[in-house]
Amino acid sequence: PDQIEKYKTEGRVPTLRFKMPSRMMTFDDLVKGKLEFDTSLIGDFVIMKSNGTPTYNFAVVVDDIEMKMSHIIRGEDHISNTPRQIAIYEALGAQVPQFAHVGMILAPDRSKLSKRHGATAVSEFIEQGYLPEAFVNFIALLGWSPSDGEEIKPLQDIINDFNIDRISSSPAVFEFDKLNWMNGIYIRSMPIPELTQRVKPYLSKYDLSEYSEEKLQMIVEAVREPLTKLNEITDAVDYFFGKTVNIEEQVKTDVLDKPESKTVLEKFYDLADELAYDDMEKLHEQLADFRKSIDGLKPKQIMWAIRAALTGKLKGADISVI
Repeated sequence: PDQIEKYKTEGRVPTLRFKMPSRMMTFDDLVKGKLEFDTSLIGDFVIMKSNGTPTYNFAVVVDDIEMKMSHIIRGEDHISNTPRQIAIYEALGAQVPQFAHVGMILAPDRSKLSKRHGATAVSEFIEQGYLPEAFVNFIALLGWSPSDGEEIKPLQDIINDFNIDRISSSPAVFEFDKLNWMNGIYIRSMPIPELTQRVKPYLSKYDLSEYSEEKLQMIVEAVREPLTKLNEITDAVDYFFGKTVNIEEQVKTDVLDKPESKTVLEKFYDLADELAYDDMEKLHEQLADFRKSIDGLKPKQIMWAIRAALTGKLKGADISVI
């Protein structure tokens, strides 16, 4: 009592603590199964700070009661909070909800996922060129498995198939390779007109007025096969725009400086005016005939020389489109 009076005189404002009952508390977690706690090891915890602010464990229970929450699904790092919250539910005479504690998402090296592993805001994943629908599909599979084993699923199918019983109790690993693979599948399966609209923000450095919408769609279709993220299209289409071609040094050394390449390009230059640029089928035939007309060289050597001169690269869109 003397100490209490002393604190009052000093103007100290007390915190409010919850008197924790001493017993063995058990509950059935929908993911982890039966969990048991000795509440005598927890102690009387603060539910109201001295400044009048309620603490998390008290506020979240009141909030969930007011919202009539039936299920609490959260990360397993909250398991230690559960006995405190159950005790508050019981003290308030409220129905205790069902708890489901899911495994954490780990980095590829199975350490805690952090910024050094590339963890960032969802908005930044979208800025990098991940499609929202692919990202949702990927996230849904972290710690949950579909009943039919199919990994590529539209959101509504995921919703229809979801069941808490299929949530894994083990931590999930955030695999960027799998995210890129899944995003690439979504990119390749998207209708070209829609994909063209999606990639335009990543083509802002180019003058898109150089091409009609139809030709632009043709370009997008020609380069989309290897794309894993939308932002990769920026470099994939660079040789379609402007008046110059940036030739990679290795391409110059390995291909363009070779005597046989110079022979190919001299003959191709003579043919250039005769090519049917507006007839894709005929253009394919003309290129095939050109390959056959050069003796002593493999088709790969011939086409590499043409591609290198037109694009400065050895990989990319079909030459008929270029």
